[in-house]
Amino acid sequence: MPRLQRSWRRAALALALTLPSACGDDEGETSDSDGPARAVELLAEPKITVYPEQPMVVDIELEFPRPTHVTLVHGADPGVRVVPNPDVQSEAHGETSVDEATTRHQLRVRGLRPEQLHRLELTARLDDGTPDVNDTAPLVRDIDFATPPALPDFQAIYEVTSGSGEAPAGAIDPSYRAFTMVGVYTTGYHSATVIDPKGVTRWHAALPNDATSPTTIYAGLALRDDGTVLFTQENRVSIIDELTRERVGVDAEELGVALLHHDVIELPGGSLLAIGTTFRELDYPALDPPGTRLVAGDRLVEFRMPEAPGLPPELLWSWDAFDHLDTQRVREGFDEPIPDPLSGEHAHDWTHANAVVHDPRDDSLLLSLRHQDWILKIDRASGEIVWRLGIGGDFTLEEGAWFFHQHSPQWQADGSLLLYDNGNANPFLDDALERSRAVLYSLDAESGTARVTWSDELGPRLSVIAGDADRLPGGNLMILDSFIVEGLEDGLPQVRSWLRELDPARPDTALWSARLPLNMFLYRALPWARLPGERGDAPSR
Repeated sequence: MPRLQRSWRRAALALALTLPSACGDDEGETSDSDGPARAVELLAEPKITVYPEQPMVVDIELEFPRPTHVTLVHGADPGVRVVPNPDVQSEAHGETSVDEATTRHQLRVRGLRPEQLHRLELTARLDDGTPDVNDTAPLVRDIDFATPPALPDFQAIYEVTSGSGEAPAGAIDPSYRAFTMVGVYTTGYHSATVIDPKGVTRWHAALPNDATSPTTIYAGLALRDDGTVLFTQENRVSIIDELTRERVGVDAEELGVALLHHDVIELPGGSLLAIGTTFRELDYPALDPPGTRLVAGDRLVEFRMPEAPGLPPELLWSWDAFDHLDTQRVREGFDEPIPDPLSGEHAHDWTHANAVVHDPRDDSLLLSLRHQDWILKIDRASGEIVWRLGIGGDFTLEEGAWFFHQHSPQWQADGSLLLYDNGNANPFLDDALERSRAVLYSLDAESGTARVTWSDELGPRLSVIAGDADRLPGGNLMILDSFIVEGLEDGLPQVRSWLRELDPARPDTALWSARLPLNMFLYRALPWARLPGERGDAPSR
């Protein structure tokens, strides 16, 4: 038996032997022996359901003979959330709020630490309209249980600091931080993790893998309106619930592409849009040596998930870079290999799309092409390219510098464009002078002009791959430097990701930062207002 399972079972046995308060022996007594007789009682012991596939979530069912208000609190950890569990509410009882009076309470507890003993404090009060209800003493008792072992690559807490170097006294921003992570040199699992602003892990999922590549990492991670999680990984678009169980999924070949990678988004109306790869043989007379080469290009595919298992997805729209861009425009990165899964032959990575964004204002798309050093605006109705932003594109840069090998474009409320500029492959700088930054561009599409209006100034650094920049609900920015080399060991670069928050008015000061494990690579980080499983008015992305 694995060590974690043995320790979990020992903990559960110790709990049963040492915590009699969970058995209800004192249920007939009040906390005040001189007070009124207790009329609040449970029909049976609380039913506790744990999930080995998601040990941070527990369900608790309470049943009373009369309508009762309940509160359930994790006194040792105020970050644990207790809410009604609509997934298990019966039709007869309907959905309830935590403070609603009912005879049956089905509650979900989220954000628990795995492989640990937990105690929840239950207070139950009658509310059935009888005259003596206010004179009835509440039922007060503890509910004790042990959570299953953690999933692979779980870390209970990450070291976070404020700009002063101290641990923050309170949350810088109320949202959670979600990120995807994988080992740089080790394989085995890719993980998706959600932490609170104090660095405490509140949700964690892990998927097995045997390689680290753009097609195998968790990508496009998004929290949907119904609390499920959308992503693409291992050439499959999946929607999972908070317990990490797949609700529905489709593979690359079902969408007519050879590979799926980097991003998938949900469009208004519920369809999905993913980035895929296709391959073509093209002639390149200007390259050295001239001749035919196998080339990988990017295709956008819009589709609806199957309505039932075994049914195909509904394909709605597609856009292929081979049909809209000059295939002879070759820039740094072209010679990076992309394997064709059918032939095994390595192709040239011509465009390398790494993000797609939908703008509902005019039903357009932004597509970031790393190996073209361009961000395209695409009219979804016609498929035509509206403009190309970047060096050699359709804008004249009036102030600042262009981006290179960029990631993570994001429209801002004022119409400006925020993105993560990796800054490598810059033909105007020596490699030693290249730097990464989050940067804001103001665009005037009518005059075809652009200017840099803001960039962060947190010291010289270079993240040659990935990276992210997002606006937080309070107006601050969350920035991820995904791949910073800290030195060499045994000839291998020692790499760390840096996740931080800053006030745009103070671009040289980190208000909050998280120290992440050495040689663990974060692909993308996102602000989420809620945990997986919690419903919202709109997808949190």
